[in-house]
Amino acid sequence: MSLTAAHVIAPLLTFGVLLGALLWALAAAVLPWIVRGRSAALDVIAVSVWSAAIAAAAPALDAGLSAHAAHPSPRGAVLGALLGAVVAVAARALRGPV
Repeated sequence: MSLTAAHVIAPLLTFGVLLGALLWALAAAVLPWIVRGRSAALDVIAVSVWSAAIAAAAPALDAGLSAHAAHPSPRGAVLGALLGAVVAVAARALRGPV
């Protein structure tokens, strides 16, 4: 049991991981204020800037915290940001403007 805690749970509780989780939580909290549903074009631009900022901030934050550079180009980050943007704009379009 203690080996599991040391090798599995302990790496999840590092300062960098917790700070990254805080970054994503704040980004998720801000997203509904950015994508308002009034204009599809403005929503697409806003969510594109939002996803680009998150995709750029996460690796930069991790690289600044660790002695060795993390994955400078994590696999799937761009595709994940694009899919997240599509889902955010589509969900807002279905709900209507705020």
